[in-house]
Order: sequence, then structure tokens, then C-alpha cells
Amino acid sequence: MAINLRDLSVYGVEPIPGEISLRDISVYAIEQAPAQVVARAITGHMLVDDPRHALLRAITGVALTELARAPDFSVAGPVALLAAINREFKLTLTAAQVKFQAVATLSHPFFNTVVTLAPLHGFPYAGSFQLQYRRYSLPTAFAGKDVGNFTTASATIHGALSDINSAFGLALTAADVVDGPISGGFTLVAATTSLWFVPGTQIGLGTAGVTDLAVAITLGDLTGFTPA
Repeated sequence: MAINLRDLSVYGVEPIPGEISLRDISVYAIEQAPAQVVARAITGHMLVDDPRHALLRAITGVALTELARAPDFSVAGPVALLAAINREFKLTLTAAQVKFQAVATLSHPFFNTVVTLAPLHGFPYAGSFQLQYRRYSLPTAFAGKDVGNFTTASATIHGALSDINSAFGLALTAADVVDGPISGGFTLVAATTSLWFVPGTQIGLGTAGVTDLAVAITLGDLTGFTPA
């Protein structure tokens, strides 16, 4: 795309007549992002094209910063992540068009997660790309909430998810936490498949004032219903 150098005076380029293609300049640097480019989408590059014109298969190694805003844990991880991608890159992707796969921990100064976004068959996208972003510690979703007095009738953690979500205003799924038995107080542990939470981070639920019934009821015989 040609650019008029008369418009580049704010970048420290002397205004001269004519047009020149930036592709013909072997070494150059632009210190101020053009207005149509989202500056936070520039990661590891001196210059990127307008993200609105990017093809899905042309986006590689993208770093997502959108989830840095206050998280809404009342939305399931895949829904929240797809919405963040659409906001960040001015797209309108839906769960019927793309899927997340191969989420993994990433060693990086700013991001801790990498996930692959791939298109579903029969829709107008091809290829795939890897997305870098930052997952949260599981206790973040329970901040300021009374986790100690939580109770459930379920015998397993996955079976108790509806009770947990209702009690704390969350949208946890079986992909977010490791399953296990429940006996009195128990510990939620983030699973490796979670798109929201850092694997292995954990929080205890229902641990306040838990007493074994065998300790609370010291006698094995009931004397009757008559008040003492």
C-alpha cells in the first residue's frame, strides 16, 4: 500500500513529494501507530497490517491482551475467550465456526497460556492460529465470597458444579476443575483443560466448622422424641 510521505512529518520523516511503498524500505521504524491500527495488537513486530483485513490463517503467534480487563467468571471460559478475541481483533467468530484445542501452559514474561483456534468444517475459515493469553488463578473467581460455609448434597465435585455455580455466580464446567469425591470440606483444583484458570491452582470449599458426625454424636442410642 502506497503512503504519502507528506503525511509522515510527525514520524520524523522529512516531507518530500511522491509516494513510496514501505515494502521497498529494507530497514525502517514507525514510532507512532497509524490511527487505524490497534496498538495492542502489535506484538513482536515493528508494523502490522490493519487487523480488520487479516485472514484467520494469517494470524500466527498472536498475543491477546483483552482478558486483562476485569474478568466475568459468570461466563464459561470458551464463551469469554471467544468474545475477547472478537473484541480484540474486530471479528465476529462464533462457536459454530471455530473451536479451541490443545490449551497448554506457556513460559513467557507476560502470558501463561497458549491455545490453538481452529475452524470447524463447512464454514468460511481455513487454517488455524495459536493464541497467547493469561489465565487466572482459581481463587480469583471466589474472591470476597464465603467459601467456607458452602454445602452440597453431591458426592462428587463434577456433580456439585451446578450447586457451586449457583452459590458463587460462576459458570464452571467439567473442563475447568478436576473431579473427585466430596466428604465434608473439599478442594477445587483447576484442570489442565481449563481456558479460564491456571492448572493446579486451588481453593477449599465448605471447610468452615466441619465436624465429623461420629464426633458430634457421642452416643449410639436414641432415648426417644420426648424432650428432656
